[in-house]
Amino acid sequence: SIDASIHYTRQVLAALARLHHAGIIHMDVKPFNMMLTDEDTVKLIDFGVSKLRGEELGGPDTVKVGTPYYSAPEQEENPNEADERSDLYSVGITLFRMLTGSLPDGKKKAGAINPDLDEVWDRFLQRSSHPDREQRFASASSMLAELDLLAAAWEEKKAKTCALIVEESLPENLHGTADPARLRSAPVKAGLKRAKDLFDADELWRPKNPVPGALMDNGDGTILDATTNLLWEQGGSPYPGTWNEAQDYANSLNRKAFAGFSDWRLPTVNELMSLFIENADPYQFCLEPIFDPAKQRIWSADKKSYVAAWYADVEFGFVWWQDFTCFFHARVVRSAKGID
Repeated sequence: SIDASIHYTRQVLAALARLHHAGIIHMDVKPFNMMLTDEDTVKLIDFGVSKLRGEELGGPDTVKVGTPYYSAPEQEENPNEADERSDLYSVGITLFRMLTGSLPDGKKKAGAINPDLDEVWDRFLQRSSHPDREQRFASASSMLAELDLLAAAWEEKKAKTCALIVEESLPENLHGTADPARLRSAPVKAGLKRAKDLFDADELWRPKNPVPGALMDNGDGTILDATTNLLWEQGGSPYPGTWNEAQDYANSLNRKAFAGFSDWRLPTVNELMSLFIENADPYQFCLEPIFDPAKQRIWSADKKSYVAAWYADVEFGFVWWQDFTCFFHARVVRSAKGID
């Protein structure tokens, strides 16, 4: 989403501003070197190829430093020529990919891929990753200041757009168009090869056939999906926890008979995937989130091995696995059969 792209890029630019102030050029800014904490904070990692300003790197002339597509042309030509603006080029490429889902090819502008982006965004991205570093932003701070202006304009655009759209004109749901299949409710243990077929996931571990949902707030802390006939907990666990703690959380709700029921459980991956919203849907940003937006990574009941389980990132719409000891939120579910 544009909001998430702005949020993460701001943090990366702030980190680079501090590094550059200390005379350090990172030289390998890319998505794989941007780690996210449970608090949604970006940590810029991997300083294995970084250098001090003016430092001459050793090795033969044929050595390439950095990552293809993300490294600036002058850095690919000669790593010793890289400076602060080389890092900014990498940020521009990364931001383009966050906003569009693809790397720039020199033909399509970002606005042609993501219709929410206007020509101001196109100019910003073109300047950020201009092949001539003299045409780029002079510093991370100046690039951040320009991004802040774009962010303010984006907030204004959202407010105006949503004010013109009455609730009745919004789509009934924004989940997809595929006919919903019966969702698996029994947990399984599935390794990588089996899981992709079992979850009906694509190469990026997103659902191949999104299930069209019809979510309704019951006003008692639960959400009913009339399409899948699932009753969801609206809030989720107050704090992230391990996979075993997520199981304990579900058991605690059953002991209390949350919302009048005592058969709550952790959802399967397929059930969690039914909550994903496709990013390309128009006016998605006008909808108030029906679930707690702060709880983005949710444990599933499915195991990957004897020490790992699958989870879903409901913000970006993909599934993956982590060790039981990692910290994600729990959101329980039950069959809604018998509910009027």
